[in-house]
Amino acid sequence: MKKVSQKKGPGGKFLKGFFIFALVLVIVLLGVVGSSLIGRIRPDSVIPDDFSVYVRAPNPARLAERLLRHEVLEDVLTSPGLSALAAGAGALKNSGLLENRWFRLFAQGAFEGAFFTSDGGTGGKGLILAAWDTRFLSPLLRLLPFVAGRITVKGLYYVQGGKNSRFEYRMDNGEVFFFAPFRNLLLISNDSAFFEAALGSTPAANHKNFQARGFDLGFLLGGAALKEFLASSPGTPEEISRALNTMDFPGSIEGTLSFLPQKLDISLSGSLSSGKDALEKIIRRDSPSPALTALLPDTVQYFSLLSAGSLAELMDAFGALSGPSWAKDWKKADSSARALLGLGLEDILYSWTGSEFAVFGMEGYPQAALALEIRDEKKRQEIFNHVFSSVLVNENVRLNLDGQRIPRIEVPAFLSGLLAAMGVRLPSPYYTVQNNYLFLSESAESLLAAIQGARKNEVLPKTEIWQDLSAAGTGKSSLGVFYSLDRSLPFFLKGNALAATALRFYRRGLLRISLIQGKFRLDLSAAAGAGRGVSLVPGYPLALGGRAGNRVYGTGRGAGESRIFFTLDNQPAVLIPEENSAKTLDYPGPLWIIPAEGLEGEGKLWVINAQGRTALLNKNLEFTGKFPITTGLRLSSAPGAAWGKLFIPGDDAYLYQAGSDGTLGRGNTPYGTVLRAPPSFLEWRGKKFLA
Repeated sequence: MKKVSQKKGPGGKFLKGFFIFALVLVIVLLGVVGSSLIGRIRPDSVIPDDFSVYVRAPNPARLAERLLRHEVLEDVLTSPGLSALAAGAGALKNSGLLENRWFRLFAQGAFEGAFFTSDGGTGGKGLILAAWDTRFLSPLLRLLPFVAGRITVKGLYYVQGGKNSRFEYRMDNGEVFFFAPFRNLLLISNDSAFFEAALGSTPAANHKNFQARGFDLGFLLGGAALKEFLASSPGTPEEISRALNTMDFPGSIEGTLSFLPQKLDISLSGSLSSGKDALEKIIRRDSPSPALTALLPDTVQYFSLLSAGSLAELMDAFGALSGPSWAKDWKKADSSARALLGLGLEDILYSWTGSEFAVFGMEGYPQAALALEIRDEKKRQEIFNHVFSSVLVNENVRLNLDGQRIPRIEVPAFLSGLLAAMGVRLPSPYYTVQNNYLFLSESAESLLAAIQGARKNEVLPKTEIWQDLSAAGTGKSSLGVFYSLDRSLPFFLKGNALAATALRFYRRGLLRISLIQGKFRLDLSAAAGAGRGVSLVPGYPLALGGRAGNRVYGTGRGAGESRIFFTLDNQPAVLIPEENSAKTLDYPGPLWIIPAEGLEGEGKLWVINAQGRTALLNKNLEFTGKFPITTGLRLSSAPGAAWGKLFIPGDDAYLYQAGSDGTLGRGNTPYGTVLRAPPSFLEWRGKKFLA
């Protein structure tokens, strides 16, 4: 028999060629991956430790994706100082780059950077050094010098300098950014000497470690930098500034941010100490899990809950912050209490209270409520009975709501009337006891709603918003602040600081500060949502730096600008909303301010003081024409403005007229008596009337 030879068809050759190609491709890929693992270093190993702020993005691709899916991002980017980033965010979102699987694969390497100051303080040039771990792309970094001549990008140059060869991106404003490969890293800096030092450095063995996990963006900063930032932020309460001056933050402060579609989680943690014994006593105590939270009704829109220690310890800490004057005022109040009630403040307040205190407001009830933990109910009853037996404090038990007797603490009518004449108002709150807590409110309806929610177990922790906001962080806290911008503006959102302005776009939030053996942790969860209240315009509230009056004297609108006129420290003032600024005019008072009527142009004011010094001001509080003029008049009542003139009642029973040209006229005949009210004006059927 003949042996028949079998020839391989074209299909067999294709399979063999495909197998060889796939094998070579796998070998090449394994070689690339293997070479990328050789000599790898961590990004933080090339960054010096003397930084001011250190930043870490564990996964830049995930960070960009979660940021762009964050519902509040577009609103936050309208804030002053961030608006320049809006165009870049929109371009990245529309490019579709984040949906590319290859980009997502290769952009997972950690990006870490630090900010330095050239003089070691806060006044020098800001230096930046950053490093991106290119992971599997690191072998390709070695090819950059070979393709540099074929890359044409405006402002991008490749500078050869041996080991210090690098790319330079030169901006129109003269600033230059340098970047070059270094092992598996891509180094970036804005200073040539700083950049070359990093290229020639030996990777450090010590690393910048974070305790938190799973965050999108983290940072480290020194305690001094944190204190300076908080103290210099506009709107920081004076009490917070004083407290910061007594605090020390040994070591670095760790901060993290996590972006969810409808929520932002912020965390700060570090060591804390104080040179004040009263404060150190609170700092060294571990924070509890406040039981009062479980009693707050589900209609609560805001609360502040303090559980850092007993009332006596809190008062001692407050005294340490307030200085010597606090001890003097406390001693005076204690002496008055002993003289009037027969008991000192320590007996009245300290002997029965616990360590939890809260103020809260509920939906549909304008009056807030106060809750205090009762440590000794028998002692509380004893103190209350003693106080009510005096002639200065009464207990009114006549009110009965929904079958619930609600007592009220009152002072006698003669005493309240005397204090009112002296400008002092004493509250007369209703009170009741529920689950070892004393609840007080000036509204009996608010008080009843609070205790009924606890009795029916319709409480705040069962609500969806609370469960969402409290998921991050720990349930233990020495201070808790739950807020809704429909009803409240917490202290850390006041002022014009960039962080406070951006956070005001989140309608509801929960802040908790916990202390554990000398270490602190701050957790803030802020949720998006339209809300039902008035939204704050970016840049507001505005710190005016004085005491504003309770009236608006007119508004003016022009081409792209507006004005609001009021008084600031009893001086004429104008608010310019477009500029987020206000200015005042130094004008001797007491004075009257009257919007000018019947004059060309908008936003003009008449200003006149009790001595008759009269002025017509433009929209910027500048004198117009011949003003100011000295009339020598003594006014008998407030003036009035109409038809381009200011009508001034004089103490001689005549009515004077000041014109916009600086002239002063007088009526033909005096009135029968001096005028005690401003004139009124009417136009009817083409005729003008004054009464």
